[in-house]
Amino acid sequence: MHTWYVAGLRCAGLALAFAFFLFALVHLYWAMNGRRGLQLALPHEGARPVFQPRRGAILLVAAGSAACSALLLLWLDVICTPFPRAALRPVLQVAVILLGATLLVRAVGDFRHFGFFRKRGDGPFRRMDRLIYTPFSLVAGSLIVLMALVI
Repeated sequence: MHTWYVAGLRCAGLALAFAFFLFALVHLYWAMNGRRGLQLALPHEGARPVFQPRRGAILLVAAGSAACSALLLLWLDVICTPFPRAALRPVLQVAVILLGATLLVRAVGDFRHFGFFRKRGDGPFRRMDRLIYTPFSLVAGSLIVLMALVI
């Protein structure tokens, strides 16, 4: 039985899958030596970034973001697999819940550089984390867990 909130969760899930796909594309751009926007993605202490990610790490994040997008599309039955849905559903449900939980943990943060309880850092990343990254993680994580439990 489809009700209005299931339809809303499906739409939110599709939007989140698209967002994760865009995250993957941005990370591919950075992995190919693109620099635009990179300073907004790295926490800073003073004028220096806390870490400098290597190309392999950036590609790993891009692959993970693409996998998150695919996982959500699988859960929403947008893409198909050769495996029966009934056999795959419990595995997908656990994976979707873990994805949502990971985003919720990201929203809480590391108590230093990112998340609601950050204490250090300055620069453009801190502002973006406060205004966009952490609220996105909280909302996306909550919606994904809810989607896994309701749909």
